[in-house]
Amino acid sequence: MLGSMHSFSYDLVVEHSRFLVVAKPGGIPTVPLAHGQEGPSLLAMVGADFAEVLHPMGRHGHEGGVLHRLDTDTCGLVLVARDPEAYASLQQAQLFGNFSKTYMAAVSSARPSDGFPPFPIYDHGASLSCLSSKFRAYGSGRKAVRPVTVDSSPLVQAKAGDRTYTTRVLESGANASGHQLVSCSLDNGFRHQVRCHLAWMGTPIVGDAVYGGLYADSLHLAALEIRFPSPEGGDILTVRWANPPDWATPFETR
Repeated sequence: MLGSMHSFSYDLVVEHSRFLVVAKPGGIPTVPLAHGQEGPSLLAMVGADFAEVLHPMGRHGHEGGVLHRLDTDTCGLVLVARDPEAYASLQQAQLFGNFSKTYMAAVSSARPSDGFPPFPIYDHGASLSCLSSKFRAYGSGRKAVRPVTVDSSPLVQAKAGDRTYTTRVLESGANASGHQLVSCSLDNGFRHQVRCHLAWMGTPIVGDAVYGGLYADSLHLAALEIRFPSPEGGDILTVRWANPPDWATPFETR
């Protein structure tokens, strides 16, 4: 059960006249999970300080100016528009693939569970891999997802959407607890994409009980960097979270 909003706080990373970049804590949804639903969310916290971000700007009015969501248990950077024109410009950048996110994850080792197909890995060197798939809902309540590829059965392929999603995975050392760190970048995101793709590789995220990860008190997945064109002029902006959780820092750089 989620705690009260007073149990959480967010980091204001960038304050611009047209947008904000904020860091969401783990354990709280990015936006209300349904229209009219009460309870803590990142949007509610940010809206208490910047009321304009609560105004309906997109197809889902209850999401205000939020351009993209993180899973409830994922922490990290979220881009929020402060006016409808900025929202439209940034949303168009997303639609055309001009918006990228980079995550850091601490991973464990486990064989993929039921529902995962064999996967093709396209190697770009010893430490970089790219995973591509479509996705389908899976499991009790359809709360998890599974990859769908050309090797999946026709019945499974019929359950997937049309778009293919790619995750680029780069080894990034180990943290102080000895867990392998991997950097994952993507241009278009699907629900649980990074979590599912890493489990598919046999390296589920620490703290991810849904996908077979090693037990931990929190999900060790953080959105550390976003790149997007400014709604004023189109220059590409790169924003990185300077204060991520301790587990996200390679041991040798601490």
